[in-house]
Amino acid sequence: MKKRCYATNILWLASLLLLAILSIASATAQIYKKTLDDGTVIYTDEKQDGSEPVQVEPVVTEFRSLAPPPSSAPVANDDSSDYVGPAQISIVSPQQQQSIRSNEGIVEVQWQAEVGDSKIRLHYELWVDSQLAYDGPATGVTLSALNRGEHRLQVRLFEDGGNELARSETVVVYIHKASVFNPALQGGGGAGD
Repeated sequence: MKKRCYATNILWLASLLLLAILSIASATAQIYKKTLDDGTVIYTDEKQDGSEPVQVEPVVTEFRSLAPPPSSAPVANDDSSDYVGPAQISIVSPQQQQSIRSNEGIVEVQWQAEVGDSKIRLHYELWVDSQLAYDGPATGVTLSALNRGEHRLQVRLFEDGGNELARSETVVVYIHKASVFNPALQGGGGAGD
């Protein structure tokens, strides 16, 4: 029993060491560029006759977070004697980090606002991936044709005078679409439909 346990531990350590070596090797792998006779350029991690090494800079993707608006300062409407009170806005649908399966890239976005003064007229801006997607009085919209992958949604609340009252937290959603390489999944149909 001890020999078997010892052999399992050795195998486990050897696997861990091999995995570490492979990850280090892949992180430092050299990329080569080769131009074929017909002008086609290919890139590979294997040195070939006529290829030259290429320096590849690492790509780092960062998203900067938006600073929340000051919530302690009172916001006034057109009549400066009326106190509006603190305002809040939040996206109620979709949920944070929700996966949405839609080949058409359709997402229903709903939001809810709380404002101290119900007499002021409000309008909203919906920002998708730092781009304005909607500006108007509705408390929800249907987005379409969103690409596969991650998208960041934020709603901003304004009074009609143009003063920004509040911003929602950024909600991250993931759009999933059927693979173009598997036609059986394209129509959402198949056996059993």
